[in-house]
Amino acid sequence: MCACQVHAAHCTASRGVSAGWQPARNDKPRGACVHSASRQCALAATLLSTLLAASPAAFAAAPGSSDYISVQERTRQRAPLQQPFIDRDANLEGPSKSSPRPRLSIPQQVAEIRRLSAEAQEAADTQNYQQALQTYTIITHNYPDLAVVQYARIKRALMLYQLGKTVDAVLEMEGESSDLLGNAEVHAALAAMLYSESPKQIRRAETQWEIAREFDQRYSDLSFVKSQKRWPPAMQLALENFLSLS
Repeated sequence: MCACQVHAAHCTASRGVSAGWQPARNDKPRGACVHSASRQCALAATLLSTLLAASPAAFAAAPGSSDYISVQERTRQRAPLQQPFIDRDANLEGPSKSSPRPRLSIPQQVAEIRRLSAEAQEAADTQNYQQALQTYTIITHNYPDLAVVQYARIKRALMLYQLGKTVDAVLEMEGESSDLLGNAEVHAALAAMLYSESPKQIRRAETQWEIAREFDQRYSDLSFVKSQKRWPPAMQLALENFLSLS
């Protein structure tokens, strides 16, 4: 940069320009200084250093200094574009179009849960365990706050075990044993799962079994579990293995 350009930059700095510019490291000004006198070049260099230290932003705005600003720096200095707010729930087509589905009342939700539970149990009875799992999952996902859903959560864990997802089944049943403390079916099922998956868990399994027996002793009868509670075959076998210990 020549001395005249530096002088122009200095004049621009005196007007006041917003700060924040920094010269790119690898950019170099095009061309050579037209002043051959070394004294003038030295003076220009000194003035340039002083100007950069005092107001780099002003130097960026000076004539002939555009080479020092990289494309990335120019992009960074631009204010980000503000995206317009769009209400995606609004009816953009007017009142003639369909509105969102209204919420179901509590009795309607309970009726829907019972309908879906019947479908899931029918699928399990026909050995369509994957479909049963999906339906129980829909129930627990759509109606998580209703107490009646606890039956679907227990059945979902049983279906997971039947489909070989034993780790997930144990984790879910353990969660239910805390949330539904005293529910005999939960404790009996967890006892069977724990022992079947790891005989080293015999102590924990026995503890769960004692709780189950405290509230309902019918789980010692495999026919009750099969016909009344309608456990899937894998869970029936797990309970039979646990009962064989005694």
